[in-house]
This record gives sequence, C-alpha cells and structure tokens, in this order.
Amino acid sequence: MNIHRLLIAHEPREGIIPLSAIFAGALKERGYNLRLFQIGFDEMLTRYLEIATGEPVTVIDLHMLHNDFNCKSLFQFSSKKEAFHLFVGPLSEPQLHEEKLELHKTTAKMGEIFSLPVMPLIYADRNAILAARLTEQIFSQIVSYPGLQPLGVCFAAVLNPREYQLLEIEMGRRIPYFPLGYLPKNVIRDEISPELLFSEEPHSLKFMPLHSSVRQLAALEDMISWPVVGSFAKRARPWPEVREDLEEVSGIRRVGVLRHPALGGAGDGNMRFFTHLGASLFFLDLEDLRETEECDFLYIPHGRAQGFRKISNLEGLKRLLGSVVFRKIPFLAEGESVALLGESILYSKDEKTTGISMFPFSASVKKEYPSAHEVFLKASLNSPLLRKEETLHGYRSNGCAVSVPSSRQGYWAVRRSETGGEIDTDGWFMGKGVLSRTCFSLWEVASGARKWLNLR
Repeated sequence: MNIHRLLIAHEPREGIIPLSAIFAGALKERGYNLRLFQIGFDEMLTRYLEIATGEPVTVIDLHMLHNDFNCKSLFQFSSKKEAFHLFVGPLSEPQLHEEKLELHKTTAKMGEIFSLPVMPLIYADRNAILAARLTEQIFSQIVSYPGLQPLGVCFAAVLNPREYQLLEIEMGRRIPYFPLGYLPKNVIRDEISPELLFSEEPHSLKFMPLHSSVRQLAALEDMISWPVVGSFAKRARPWPEVREDLEEVSGIRRVGVLRHPALGGAGDGNMRFFTHLGASLFFLDLEDLRETEECDFLYIPHGRAQGFRKISNLEGLKRLLGSVVFRKIPFLAEGESVALLGESILYSKDEKTTGISMFPFSASVKKEYPSAHEVFLKASLNSPLLRKEETLHGYRSNGCAVSVPSSRQGYWAVRRSETGGEIDTDGWFMGKGVLSRTCFSLWEVASGARKWLNLR
C-alpha cells in the first residue's frame, strides 16, 4: 500500500512563526495536494498550519492516542488517495548551547512509527561552519533511528548567497546529504499574538504578512528544489495496512461541529473518528443555526475561551445547546471550550460574563500564551463514555481554570502521572452529553465511544 509521506522538521525559534508552516503553505500554493499531520499537541502550530495552507490538521500525539496502533489507525483512515501526506514537527529540543542541537525525541519516535523520509529545516543565520556542524550533528542523530530516512536539508535565513555557497561546500565535506536551497530572511515572520491568532478566520486580512510570506516563498523557482522535495515523499516505504474492525454506528448519521476561529486547537482527530463510524460532518456557525435540527450529534471542539468574548457568541451557543438537550441527542464538549457552559466566566478582575449555566462550575480565563500539560483520567463510576476504573490520556491547556463545588465534582479523577495522586476531577454528564475539561482522543476509547453513540 503506497502512501506518499514526508516529515518536515523545523528548528524551533522563540518569537518566530514555525518555518514548517511557511514551507507547507508554499507547497500548497505550488499546487501540491496536501494532507497535513502534526506531531505533538501544539495549539499554536496547528493554527499556523491551518492559516498558511487553508487545510485541516490532524494531530498525531502518542500520549493522547496512547499507543502505536491508535496512531496508525488515525493516520491510515485520514489518508487521502494520491495526496502528499506531510508530517510536521519540531526538529530539536530547546537549544541550551549555541553549538549543539539535540534531535526532538517525540518527532524521532513518530518518524520511526510511520517510517518517514525526513527533511530538516535549519536556521543558517550563523556562520557557515557552525551551521554545517549543527546540521552534521542532527543527521548523525537521525540515522541512529532505523525507521527514519534522512534525504536532504533546507536552510532558513541565510545571511547572503555567498554564505550559502560556503555552506554547500562545508556540507559536502561533512555529510552525504545535499541542501535543497533556503528560505530567504525576508519570508521569516514574527509570531502572531494568541488573541489575534484565535479570533480571526484563516483568510482574514490581519494575517496578510503570513500569507504574503507563503506566496513569496512559493514564487521562488530557483531558491528551493521543489520537484526534489516532492519526490522525497515518494521514497517512503510501503505502508503496512492496519486492520480496524470498528463497526459503523447506525444512529449517528450527521454530526454537527461548532465552527469558530477560537476552536480546533487539538486538530481534527475526533472529527475523523466520527466519519470513520459512517457519519457525515457539517459545520455550525453561531450566527446561523438553521441546520441544528438536522444533526444527530453535536461536537464542540477544544478551543480558546478568550475568543468567545462577544455576548452574541454565548447567546448563539445557548440556543444551540438548548436545542440539543431538548431533542435528547448526544453531545461532546471538550477542553477549554467547556468554560462557556458553566455559570460564569471571569476574563479579568473587571470583566465577568454570565455563562450559559448548563453545568455547576465557574471558569477563570487567562490571556497567557497557550501551552498544555499531560494528564491521566480514571473513571470513578460507570459513565456514558468510560466504565469504572478505565483510563483516558489527554491534555489540559493553561488557558483557563474551572472551580467546581465539592458536592458537584466530576466522575473522572485527574492525575499528573499514571500512578500519582488525584489533583482534580473531570467528566460531567447531562443525559447522553459528555463534558470534559481535558482534551482527549476518541480513538483511544474507540469501543466505548461506539457503545456511547449507540445508546437509545
């Protein structure tokens, strides 16, 4: 089974839009039929990729999916015939020393699982000898993973063409992999503020600097060997097909997915799960809810609660949830978006808004840069999604905190480690509806999720 795939791993740099987002956008601009897969849970990178390419992003995270089989199942079902399956992830761990780069362990592990050809994107705004030495370090680490296939490298922010020529010469002396060109400094962009990133539609004029950068790079015919980059994906080893025996769900035919720029930081993995069960998706706009009556299931993805500051957004959400509860259809709200379903939302000392009051908690929303930490959930009682003692792996973003009365705690215990003590609770239910402050993958609990969706 041939599934063309390539890993583009970017050297991270604080305050700069990830190089892989600009590169992926340029590939799309040049006509490649992309399917995007992101390694690791990173809301900012997910959003940059969506804006730069206009394509949905499927997050493949080993913690959230829990094992290799679930990762491969999600990828295989999400693959598209004759597409360029582009994996994106960080190349290196945070740099502690100027003269050392350490290969990112998660990226390397996922590259092995999927047997990926890999093309690093490395900054070369240092002198040519140091840039070549760092590249040699990275390739020596890549080849130590048998599943990875190193093929070439692309540089970024080279000081000038003469410096690039010196870099090519130095590379030829050190390693048997050749450079495919470089991203000039003028296409590198400073990061976008989280408030703007999660409040505007991808084609907003406010993202014009990023779109301009993508188009500039795509237009550089001789700066990068684009045909060679495209051919790298065809060097991927044949895909060993995964056998997935999950049956379709007869009662869930149309899944309504709430759409908003603030939502979707965890990628489209759960939406792929619904379509895997035979359902079709349609997107709901808070300004136009006419299609609500046609859905058999409602999904509210994880997102940034800061993006829902407009009163009209909460009023639209209240009408939407009211219709769902009245019709007694199942729904799932996850991650930071659950803040909207509580009794109140505190945005700052001077700004507090009434929530839609479906669940007995209050939320405090922060403005800080979005990041997330791993958590482990364990069911204390049987629930629509998990049976007693079953576990679930997920992430919690630092964007909000939820305060719950002691008498109304959730049904799932939250731990920072698998064997650690309980630090919080999660998992609230209303009829067939499930609410989780944690962002998780239905692929991990595929059998239980199917039973939940078949409840009558």
